[in-house]
Amino acid sequence: MEFGFNKTPKEEALLRYFPLPNEILRGGITACEFAIMAYLYSRAARKIGPPTLMTVLKNLSVSRNTLKKYVRRLQKRDWIIVQHHRFSKTGLLSMWDTIHLTDAPRPRVGHFFPMPFSVFGLDLSVGELAVYGYFLYREDRKTFECWPSSRTIGAALHMSKNTVLKYVHRLEEKEFIVTEPTWVQRSDGTKWNDNLSYHIRPIQSVIKRYNNTQMKKALQEQERFRLERLAKRHPGLRVTI
Repeated sequence: MEFGFNKTPKEEALLRYFPLPNEILRGGITACEFAIMAYLYSRAARKIGPPTLMTVLKNLSVSRNTLKKYVRRLQKRDWIIVQHHRFSKTGLLSMWDTIHLTDAPRPRVGHFFPMPFSVFGLDLSVGELAVYGYFLYREDRKTFECWPSSRTIGAALHMSKNTVLKYVHRLEEKEFIVTEPTWVQRSDGTKWNDNLSYHIRPIQSVIKRYNNTQMKKALQEQERFRLERLAKRHPGLRVTI
C-alpha cells in the first residue's frame, strides 16, 4: 500500500509547486492580471476544471468590477477564453462564466518558474502576490536570492517605486522574504548603496508562521467572547477585554 512517504525531492516539489511561464512577466503585466493567471495555472497543474469568475473572486482579494476589468484585458491578450454561461447577457461578463487558458503562453522546459500552490491561502493581496511572484521569477535556484531594483520590479508589474516598496515591506512583515542592503565600491574607495538583496524563505516556514498567527487570533477571539459573556452575566464585575 502506498502512503506517500519517502518521496524524492522532485516528487515533493511537484506536490508543493506549479509552473508559471516566464513570458507572463516579460511583456509587462498588472498585479491583478498576474494573480488571475497564477490562479488559473495552479488549477491546470492540479488538473482541475476551469473556474468560474465567482471561484476566482473567492480566491483573490479583488472586487467584482476589478476582476471583470482585468479578465477582459487578458481576453484581449489572447491569454484566456471566457465561456459564457447560458443565462449570461450577451456581451456582458457573468460571475458564472468560466475562464479557460489558451495555448499561449504555456510553460516550456527551462522557460518557467515554480510558484507554491499555498500562496492562495495565505491572505496575500494581488499586489503582494505579484511582487512575490516576480521574486520567484528572478530567484537564483541555488541561493534563493535575487537583486532586482524597485524600478525594475515596478516596470514589470506597472507599479510605482513606492508601491513596490510597500508590498516588499508587507512581504517582509509576513516573513515571505528577508531583505538585506548591498553596497558597491567606487573607484575612489567610497561605498554606494546598491539594490536590496531579497532572500526568499522556504514556503513551509511561511505556512507554519501563518498557521500559528491564525491560531493565536482564534484564541484571542475566544477569550474576548468569554470575557464579554462574563461581563453581561455580572454587570458589576470589572472585566478588562
